[in-house]
Parts: sequence; structure tokens; C-alpha cells
Amino acid sequence: MLNDLLEGRVNDALYDAREVFAGVDANGKFRPEWLVSTYGPMIVGAMISKFVGGSPLNLNRRLAAAGVPIIRI
Repeated sequence: MLNDLLEGRVNDALYDAREVFAGVDANGKFRPEWLVSTYGPMIVGAMISKFVGGSPLNLNRRLAAAGVPIIRI
């Protein structure tokens, strides 16, 4: 997508963006598996971060209490 933009192929870049972010193919058919592959890792990562960094594990609080200056989850 970025290469298309840099080479001036805006229509190709928009086509790729529509596929990746909206889950719609060239025929206008909705493809939910494309949305899962795009947004699934972000949702899973947010859930893991919420679980590990907050209650019940409170890893961020433990890291701060141990004196770790930068790393937070």
C-alpha cells in the first residue's frame, strides 16, 4: 500500500486499504476473515494488556514497585 502511494498509484493504494480495513474485495463482497486478520491481533493484544497490566495480575504495579523505570505492559 505504501509503495503504491510512493509510486503515484493512488487508486491501487485505496483498493488495498479498502480490502485491509473494510474487508471488501474487488467484487464488493464482504470478507469477514480479512477483518479478523486486520483487527484480531489488535483486539487480542489490548485484552492481554488489560488483563496482565491491570487487575487481576497488576504487573505494572509490580514492575513499578520493583524499581523498573520504563517497561510497562
